[in-house]
Amino acid sequence: MKQIRKEVSVDELVEGMILGTSIHDDVGNELLSEGLQLTPTTIDRIDKLNINKVPILYEVEEFMRPKLEEDNFDRSSIEETIYETRVIMEKSLKKFQFNELVEFEKLKAVVNQLISDILAKDFVTLNLTKIKNTDTYLLEHSVNVCLLSLVCGIYLGYAKVELINLGLGALLHDIGKMFIPEEIINKPSKLTEDEFNIVKNHTTFGGEAAKKIEGLSQESIDIILYHHERIDGKGYPLGSTGEQISTYAKIVSVADVFDAITSDRVYRDRIDAYTAVEFIIGETGTKFDRSVVRVFLKLVGYYPIGLRVSLNSGEQGIIKRKNKKKPVVRILLDENTRPVPGYYEVDLNKNPSVLINDFKLKGEFNK
Repeated sequence: MKQIRKEVSVDELVEGMILGTSIHDDVGNELLSEGLQLTPTTIDRIDKLNINKVPILYEVEEFMRPKLEEDNFDRSSIEETIYETRVIMEKSLKKFQFNELVEFEKLKAVVNQLISDILAKDFVTLNLTKIKNTDTYLLEHSVNVCLLSLVCGIYLGYAKVELINLGLGALLHDIGKMFIPEEIINKPSKLTEDEFNIVKNHTTFGGEAAKKIEGLSQESIDIILYHHERIDGKGYPLGSTGEQISTYAKIVSVADVFDAITSDRVYRDRIDAYTAVEFIIGETGTKFDRSVVRVFLKLVGYYPIGLRVSLNSGEQGIIKRKNKKKPVVRILLDENTRPVPGYYEVDLNKNPSVLINDFKLKGEFNK
């Protein structure tokens, strides 16, 4: 296991990260020790110290590539693994449906390989399959949510065992829908209140089914049970709030919503990624965890119009126009944070050396 240190903005600290060096006060007294696992309390304490960035300890491990089932397709490594994940997941869903034994080791092997392939390609963003066939929605959605969640976990410096627990929980997060009547799941119109209450049972149905998978961790099972919890307490099944919800479940909840609303469904068409990001930002601090959304937005790379950003040049402004994943930024403050007379615009697509360093979410404008 190789350990590396990386400077992380205080705004991006999340529960479970490991402090890479001790923090001292002005006279040399140790306030927080190197190797400390961060909690919401310690993150709040660091935030009050007026520190911009702190070193975080990451563990990097070489992953062994498992033998994948043979096929006749010519693919790159990541595409091959995604295909194999779909194959194994499809078989697993059928086993769940007929109450047969699920092959845990195969599920774990493909998640392990997804981690290895993502690390090998140093992915920052992912081009996910957009479902056109509603019959395969659950399958494709499960794989997409797994990929998005794993990239977030890798960015946050999760160790191998944490990534595997996160990936398995994300891959299996919606298995409970196999036990919901198809006429409700695929209803082409708005659900009644009674029908929606039946759909909400998929979290507990999935959790019960997952408990029968020998070897699946409680952390993964909790993702299946609680990925519809929301930090304001208005989620389900328990109505948990804030710190009562695991970071794993918070990550999967954002990935789940993003992929769901950008996919075609029987009852509505997909929305574009920019609109999806705008929706998630609008629910940040009430439905979704702020630190998770910050990481997610950096990874998907879609910056909605009006978002306040700072560039690596030191300039600050707002997103003015969409331009693929390289938007046009209207500069309002120069590199010395002085107001710009009038304004000028920077097209990041035409200036590849200029990058978005940071951004402000709802509720952060006075920070």
